[in-house]
Amino acid sequence: MAQQTTCERRQCSRTFGLSAAIMIAALASVPSASRSEGDVGVRCALNAKLRYCDNGDGTVRDNRSGLLWLKDANCPSLGPSGDGKGTFEEANAAAQSLRDGQCGLSDGSKVGDWRLPSKQEWQAMLDPSFKNPAIGNADGTRKWTPGDVFSGVQSEGYWSSTADSKAPGFAWGAGLFGGIVASASKHIQGFIWPVRNP
Repeated sequence: MAQQTTCERRQCSRTFGLSAAIMIAALASVPSASRSEGDVGVRCALNAKLRYCDNGDGTVRDNRSGLLWLKDANCPSLGPSGDGKGTFEEANAAAQSLRDGQCGLSDGSKVGDWRLPSKQEWQAMLDPSFKNPAIGNADGTRKWTPGDVFSGVQSEGYWSSTADSKAPGFAWGAGLFGGIVASASKHIQGFIWPVRNP
């Protein structure tokens, strides 16, 4: 790996959300021989056109929404059965109990920092021009494939945090096969993909 830049990985990802101009200026002062496009903070700051940026700490930043997504979209330790799935209530509880040291996280997060994405956040994440799964790659120009910015993405249903106000026993979920957000019974098993605010 290239030498570390003047800002550490975690600091870079947090700083990027606050002020890209300051971040880029700081990186410009580091000789190009000391950094590479593959360095996490450098890549994110120098190419603000990326849709998703791997922060190198188990999180991926969505540069459109500012949300941090768990890099592992299918962490088996989430959910009561060890398969990354649960009912609506189980999914919410699993997301809220996520913390640093679980699911590949080294971001310093604590219990209560994570949650499920809302119905609106799923709608912003999905790209129905792609199918199976309906999310883009890091650049947002092609469909996600294994080895891209996220790992373990399933082309199935993921829970949102949003209950269906018109149907008490139902909640909204994201169908990643076709890129739709739809209401489903709170008792079915859905995948758990937590997010948190930066």
